[in-house]
Amino acid sequence: IENDFRAAAAAPRRRAFRTWQSSRPLVGNWQALALEPPADRLEEIEDCKERVRQLLARYGVLFRALLAHELPLLRWGRIQKALRLMELGGEVLGGNFFAGVEGLQFASPAAVRRLRHGWVDDEVYWLNACDPASLCGTGLLSDLPPRVPTTWLVYRGAQLLLVARRGGREVECRTPPRPEWLGWFHDMLARGFRAPQRLVVEEIDGEAAAASGYAAVFLEAGFRRDMRTLVLERSYP
Repeated sequence: IENDFRAAAAAPRRRAFRTWQSSRPLVGNWQALALEPPADRLEEIEDCKERVRQLLARYGVLFRALLAHELPLLRWGRIQKALRLMELGGEVLGGNFFAGVEGLQFASPAAVRRLRHGWVDDEVYWLNACDPASLCGTGLLSDLPPRVPTTWLVYRGAQLLLVARRGGREVECRTPPRPEWLGWFHDMLARGFRAPQRLVVEEIDGEAAAASGYAAVFLEAGFRRDMRTLVLERSYP
């Protein structure tokens, strides 16, 4: 009735809100549930052990500085006693796994086996800055970007190759790129990470993407020039 039975144009403010909302890692209606406190001390310790198992599945090795920015129940002071008990039970191992880390370190047996076998230096993989396994925002490494959901990182083994900000619009190359390292762009399109049709790279190392010295590498990886940008279209089988 208000619009005389005609479709009303969406307000620009509402469109801006939807654009912002689509960049959030989790959307929807959420309600905090009141958790019942543990019935006794033993049950509280068992709850702490479950939290330790989740952290070990995420990181493999735990120490105080790594957990400084976690939720209060996952911080070092809340789980240290459970770690000691799990060490006595043989579920975790204490030791000096990483040099330069102060204080105690605990690792799962699976993580120790992987560390003994060595790191696969030629495997390329990518993850979001907000991924639970990401060290962004922990303060442990000064060369990592902030922990925001629109930032992606590409690694080869332990070496950081690329940082893509704003959903891929800005790319920072930590080392000269290769076409095979850009396969994550295709993965993002195939999986629909807030880019259902195409990805647009506007800047590479602060320069217009199409004029960058690395533009040829992106073109070889499937991109095309579009004015000053490089565009990757989604392909369908």
